[in-house]
Amino acid sequence: MFQQVASRDVFLLVSLIYIVFGILGKVSAVFITIPYPVLGGAMIVMFGTFNGVVLSNLAAVSLSSTRNLAIIGIAILTGLMLPNWIETNPDDINTGNGYYNNIAKTLLGNPGLCGGVVACFLDNTVRGTDKERGITAWHNPEMCDKNHVYSEGMEVYTPLLPASWRTWRLMKYIPICLYQPLKTYDASDNLL
Repeated sequence: MFQQVASRDVFLLVSLIYIVFGILGKVSAVFITIPYPVLGGAMIVMFGTFNGVVLSNLAAVSLSSTRNLAIIGIAILTGLMLPNWIETNPDDINTGNGYYNNIAKTLLGNPGLCGGVVACFLDNTVRGTDKERGITAWHNPEMCDKNHVYSEGMEVYTPLLPASWRTWRLMKYIPICLYQPLKTYDASDNLL
């Protein structure tokens, strides 16, 4: 079912296909003819698969830790409750500007965004060991499940930043950037 595709080329190709659908009306008109029950079934399969993949990312995280259980629970409940509150009380957000009110309502009405931001914030601020957070699995990929065969290496997960930026000490504190300390050599070209 899953092909373990992590190549950026696949995502580039899909984005080009979507651009073609958006520009050429005749291509996108074919998709309008698909009945709603078929689209509903496809959406159930798509989002079910997506949720399964998201939850499989928790395999390296310690789910016996109260820290992680609290973060997951708070993020899920925030993602479910905040958009519902925005929907039932749309006039409670008043920034004094209708334009900014609409932006706030749109952002706070998105369950994935609300839950994801809360989970990311809590995971990076609440104290926890690297093993609890699943970071040791990133640093030691050979300790992970051996059943998966990937066609790409770890370079897929390297952020699109210049190599010199990744040696900055600031990168240690940004969770999505892998800090790579600057390697220094002595006079005989030996690594110090």
